[in-house]
Amino acid sequence: MKLTELKKGQSAFIQEIKKNDEHAFRLLELGFVSNTKITLLRKSLFHGPMECLIRGYVFALRYQDASLIEVKLC
Repeated sequence: MKLTELKKGQSAFIQEIKKNDEHAFRLLELGFVSNTKITLLRKSLFHGPMECLIRGYVFALRYQDASLIEVKLC
């Protein structure tokens, strides 16, 4: 399941990040690594930005970047 498929308020654990471009590498640098809990706080309409809570920080991700993250529900 992709991060983009989560519903508002759902939590999941990151399984992997598809490494196909420089944005995926930047996500790894920010702490989006395997077995880390992530919670979807807000989701914009029409594939807009998503707000996620990870490691006590709130991040706004573009839909394209969020679609690179594979998760498993808690």
